[in-house]
Amino acid sequence: MARKDPRAKILFLTQMPPPVHGASLMNQYLASSNRIAERYAVTIINLDFVDKVSQIGSFSFVKLFKMFQVLWKLIWILIRNRYELVYFTLSPVGGAFFRDTLFVVVLKVFNNNILYHLHGKGISNNLDSFFKKTLYRFVFNHTSVICLSKLLVHDIKNVHQGKIFIVPNGIPEYKNKGNPNKKHRNILYLSALKKSKGIMDLVKALDILQKRGVSFEAKIVGGDTNDLTVLELKGILLMKGLEKNVSVLGPKYGDEKWEMFSSCGIFVFPTYYANECFPLSILEAMMMGLVPISTTNGAIPEIITSGRNGFTINERDVEGLADCLEDLLQDDEKIRQMASEAQHSFKENYTIKSFEMNMLKVFNELIKQ
Repeated sequence: MARKDPRAKILFLTQMPPPVHGASLMNQYLASSNRIAERYAVTIINLDFVDKVSQIGSFSFVKLFKMFQVLWKLIWILIRNRYELVYFTLSPVGGAFFRDTLFVVVLKVFNNNILYHLHGKGISNNLDSFFKKTLYRFVFNHTSVICLSKLLVHDIKNVHQGKIFIVPNGIPEYKNKGNPNKKHRNILYLSALKKSKGIMDLVKALDILQKRGVSFEAKIVGGDTNDLTVLELKGILLMKGLEKNVSVLGPKYGDEKWEMFSSCGIFVFPTYYANECFPLSILEAMMMGLVPISTTNGAIPEIITSGRNGFTINERDVEGLADCLEDLLQDDEKIRQMASEAQHSFKENYTIKSFEMNMLKVFNELIKQ
């Protein structure tokens, strides 16, 4: 006779790679955690509606078909099993939220203990009708929620009255950080070539630096989007006379990506993306000893203490970005000092071990054994 598994059971209703983005990576880290597996028996239902990041947010009949597949799988699993907790990475806005509401209805019919992990934001700006307010309050009623930062709690204050946990993201450490060819004054942008990620703001800031007579080298790493392609960006740089100082390298993955980080001293991510919360690229830059410059969007001001381990500027503040870059580019010692502070902040707060231990605390509190 098979021995009964003594571990409490958790159902993960999550997006797993592909496509690769911040939320799917964090879900993968959690699902593969040995620390979690030692204590809990995890079943995963993958919300695999798209294969590419560019497909997110658009409608297709393939997505609709996959949604009903997942819905049926969820019902069947809940009929056959009883879970102490359902961990759900709920989409907070848009069509994905209405889709996820169907899954919530099923979970509540089966009277499950529900924990949402919010990797996005925008709820507080989406309560513009009685219907939406009612729907959000139904979804969040009698649930617990993980927010990535205290700065993001306000987003659910009008729809949620239950337990809120704060769990910052964390990432695995890359071991080969040393690079004898590292140039502290090299600037790196590493993200999709999406305008709301601030790529054109960076180009404008570099143009300002050039006109001020400030010397720099910059590397832009990222793949094509509907907003902008590598070829189009190269054309813009050529028109502005920046092509000699700025290299557009396309997307890089794995060791090639880490080589980009290890060859530079300054990381620039001037995002104004509406759904930005807790960018993993900033954590990666800090881990690799780069000074991050980003905006006050989402939880970024919690990650970057401006003036100590990096700089934060207001969204769309091109002049402010140029000023921060000029300040750093004229002082190698300042770059080294702030980079050291950035690495220290990462090790203290944003390692994968910290993330896993914080998640275990949440699960342990919600599952009384």
